[in-house]
Amino acid sequence: MLLAKLEVFDEEVAARIRLGARYGELLREAFADAPGTISTPYVEPFKRLRLRAVHHRGAGPRGFEARMKSLGVPTAVHYPSPLHLQPALAHLGLREGLYPAAEAAARRVISLPMHPYLAEADQVRVAQAVRQAVG
Repeated sequence: MLLAKLEVFDEEVAARIRLGARYGELLREAFADAPGTISTPYVEPFKRLRLRAVHHRGAGPRGFEARMKSLGVPTAVHYPSPLHLQPALAHLGLREGLYPAAEAAARRVISLPMHPYLAEADQVRVAQAVRQAVG
C-alpha cells in the first residue's frame, strides 16, 4: 500500500501546497472585515508542506468544533496536548508552563478538512462555514 502511495507522493504534496494556499486566501477574504479574528499559518516559500490549521480567538477550539459540526463540516484537534506533556515523554519530567507557546497553540489550533483531492467548491464551503461559526 505504501509503495502505491509513493508513486503519487510528489503530486499529492503539490496538491496540498496549492490547497493550503487557497485556504489561506479564502479565509483572509472571509475575514477581511474582521482583522485579527483568525490567523492562518505563514509558510516560508522554501517549505514544501503547509499546515491545515486555523488559529482563532474566542470560545476555543471545542466550541468552534461543535459549531462547525452543526454546519456539516468535520474538523479535528490533532494535538490537544503539546508534545512535552504527552504521556510518552512523561519520563523527562517536563511540566506545564515550560513551553507556553506550545501550550497556547494546543488550546487554540484546530484542523480543517484537507486532502489532496479536496474540491475547490468544498474549500469555499469550509471557509464560509468558518466565518459563520466564528461570527
